[in-house]
Amino acid sequence: MKEFLAAIVRLRAFEALRYREYRLLSYGQIFGKLVAPRLSPVSEREPVAPLRFAQFVGFVFALAGTVGFLAGSTIVGTVATGFALFAALLNAAFGICLGCQIYPLVARLRNTGRATTA
Repeated sequence: MKEFLAAIVRLRAFEALRYREYRLLSYGQIFGKLVAPRLSPVSEREPVAPLRFAQFVGFVFALAGTVGFLAGSTIVGTVATGFALFAALLNAAFGICLGCQIYPLVARLRNTGRATTA
């Protein structure tokens, strides 16, 4: 049951980030009130599309984990949640964003599909 509740919390966090409900998350409120005022102005920005794609991929894995736990398949829930946590660990510890690395391939495939159908 604990795994299920943890998966629901992660799923809600990914969903809120996906739809830009930053102010509704407690993380966003804490960051906005305590951390952001102490930071210097942003000097460079990353492209938004790869980050949004990475958030979507994380949301899909969190959703798969939640559905797995709900369906009673602990293996599916654990594996999907493990993939999401591994990707988050790589991003947090080493700055490697797996979704951002995959995004150019997906964008290329999407553009190739449009060129051949047009």
